[in-house]
Amino acid sequence: MIVFTLFGGIEAVVWIEVAQLAIYLGGAVAVMVVLGRDVGFGEALAAGAAAGKLRVFDFSLDLTKTYNFWAGLIGGTFLTLSTHGTDQYLVQRYLCTDRPRSAAKALLASAAVVLVQFAMFLFIGVLLFAFYRTRYDGAAPVSAPDQVFPHFIAHHLPYLRTLPTAIIANIAGKTEAEFVEMAAKIGGAKGLAGLELNLS
Repeated sequence: MIVFTLFGGIEAVVWIEVAQLAIYLGGAVAVMVVLGRDVGFGEALAAGAAAGKLRVFDFSLDLTKTYNFWAGLIGGTFLTLSTHGTDQYLVQRYLCTDRPRSAAKALLASAAVVLVQFAMFLFIGVLLFAFYRTRYDGAAPVSAPDQVFPHFIAHHLPYLRTLPTAIIANIAGKTEAEFVEMAAKIGGAKGLAGLELNLS
């Protein structure tokens, strides 16, 4: 990113980020539309509620639970300190403003966008839960939870097969290399070098 900024300037960085955000959120909306059509939003919410997937906060002090409020608070604090205090990618945004008040506004706007983005992807998680529950009798044909979304993209979005893997990887929230590796593990990714997914 530093080299990119050096050659293209901050304006190039901003416009690239706008394009990436549009692809990222556009892909999320497209997946929500497809899943909503296949499963139905009401049915997905009912299935998610019945399985406890819509519970927002878990304040239990059980150390065997990976995901609860306290883990999010402690982990989120350290993650935010590292990304928002030292990461060149974010710090350059503060430094490009003309006054500290503008930097604070940019940070608050970023927090709002992240909140909406998290809500979208959590809702996609509920939709995927309902989809695989009805299509595969409750069990997705993958070996790890982080393979569910790439499996859905690879096997249930046939019109994405001819898009470049970089765009598909962006939609899946993975780097291109991670997506290619995951697609190969899930089964049937061919011709990735030619930027085309010919999945059976």
